[in-house]
Amino acid sequence: MLSIEFIGASCIGKTHFLKEFYGACGPGNKWDTHLNVLRKINSVDPAFYKLVQQIIRRITGKSFSKNKRKSALFEAYSDDIEPIIDVFINSQHIGQDLAWQKIRLFDYFVNSILYQCLWIQDKIADDIIVLFDEGIVHNGGLFSILDNPDRFSGILTSSIFPKAVVHFEIDNKLYRKRIYERFQKFGERKINSLNRNISDDSIDDFMNRSKAHAEKSLLACKILNIPVLELNAESSEENFKKLKHLIMQISEKG
Repeated sequence: MLSIEFIGASCIGKTHFLKEFYGACGPGNKWDTHLNVLRKINSVDPAFYKLVQQIIRRITGKSFSKNKRKSALFEAYSDDIEPIIDVFINSQHIGQDLAWQKIRLFDYFVNSILYQCLWIQDKIADDIIVLFDEGIVHNGGLFSILDNPDRFSGILTSSIFPKAVVHFEIDNKLYRKRIYERFQKFGERKINSLNRNISDDSIDDFMNRSKAHAEKSLLACKILNIPVLELNAESSEENFKKLKHLIMQISEKG
């Protein structure tokens, strides 16, 4: 698998862009979206969380589970998982403070994001490009790379780490409009940490924090010298053309 990941502020429109791009241009002979790939390979319940406990204990010196069983998937990709979990744990300071929010984030990152990446990697051809509307970079943060790039540069050796990222930018006026549109679409459902009764100041704070998170992730990618395509968050023919060109470049590099 060769992956390209979308990064940018939460609720900015990454998933919408991917759907629009797929509708206009896909799937290509050599690319598809990660959700389409998962449907095709009949992904199973992500019990992968239980498979990484040895790595966690090795990195943190702490045990998150008494389950010591391994699987063929874990054994095959342990070298790919370890540098990613190492970066994630240090970025979120999980070893220092096991707050409930951090534990939930860790569970989601491992049980959903990493599992999906490994499942796809194990089941499809090596030269297929998979587009993720969010993945390892967006959810992992990679903040520890900003502090010590040499210490964590081994993440580039992982076969499931993206070969390129697409960073989406948006002005605050349009960003706020898209957040309200999501409230209208989903009704009373909560969106990330937001809800319909949230104040304007709280929305501003959410947008600023989310943008800052995305900017740090972008900087980490640039430090690692990962190819970066920077787009505005508009589903335009011009942006689609730029993304198709990036896909072609990554495909040629292999």
